[in-house]
Amino acid sequence: MSEQSNSTITLRHPTGAEIYQEISLPNGQVIVLTYNDLWMIIVCQTTLDGDWTRTRQAAMMVVDPMKKRAIADRLWRLDQRLDGLLPIPDDVLKLHLHRAHVWMMVVDPMKKRAIADRLWRLDQRLDGLLPIPDDVLKLHLHRAHVWFNERMVSDGKTG
Repeated sequence: MSEQSNSTITLRHPTGAEIYQEISLPNGQVIVLTYNDLWMIIVCQTTLDGDWTRTRQAAMMVVDPMKKRAIADRLWRLDQRLDGLLPIPDDVLKLHLHRAHVWMMVVDPMKKRAIADRLWRLDQRLDGLLPIPDDVLKLHLHRAHVWFNERMVSDGKTG
């Protein structure tokens, strides 16, 4: 990776297809990474411990799974070919961390319904779900609210 040069452009509110980084290889080839690529790398590194196998599996559980799986597959091959991807600067990571997870973790409505149905059945069988420990609740409360609010907006249920 030390023989590569790269140029990075950081946009505050990209839609995903814009160019994030161009990596010039010693053989003259240029590899283009989009913001969708950046977001997939962020999710892989921050949530899935850099495990591309788990990232590729997770890509199949969200909306537009084939597109996200293709991105994960491409990045996995690129990571192997380059013996590691370039590190993401801290300021870019901070700016895009939340957006990356929103982009990646949008759940397919049919799978969301299946999860809700499964939880309802479990609740009925157990005569109530188990209480959530305080430390777990504190850790996930904000993310649960963000997730819920985003679903309400995407479903058109806000007034």
